[in-house]
Amino acid sequence: MNQKKSFLVEALARMAMAYIELDMDSAKVKFDELFTRLKACVDFETEKQYFSIYMEREKRDRRYGSLIKAINKVLGKEIKEKGFMYPLNKSKLMEERAAALSMLRFNELTATIRSVWFHAPAHTACFDYALLASFRNENRYRSTVIVIY
Repeated sequence: MNQKKSFLVEALARMAMAYIELDMDSAKVKFDELFTRLKACVDFETEKQYFSIYMEREKRDRRYGSLIKAINKVLGKEIKEKGFMYPLNKSKLMEERAAALSMLRFNELTATIRSVWFHAPAHTACFDYALLASFRNENRYRSTVIVIY
């Protein structure tokens, strides 16, 4: 029974990924139907294999805050490209997070993340210090706390 369920989930996930590639209105409706069927079988936050489907759903529904939260959760763990259905690596996830931040109009933060990310790996003292220094220089961010992890 579990083997049949895993085959069904795999087939649904592959169909959802195919509908992501299409840019038609009917494909969006089909993707939403497949996502609701997948959500009944898969916990997207714990099973990172289907994380790209979850990211696409959050982007389509314009829930950028929950997208950033989910990406931060995945970045907090060790990332192996083989664990995902579509290959995702740390730089791709960082770019997705920066795009979501720019959609939320955090342009200065997005620019800082993009410039620092290419010079220092994430979760290092250099990366954290550069972000902290950029926030101290901006007056309007003094009362705002933004958690990157």
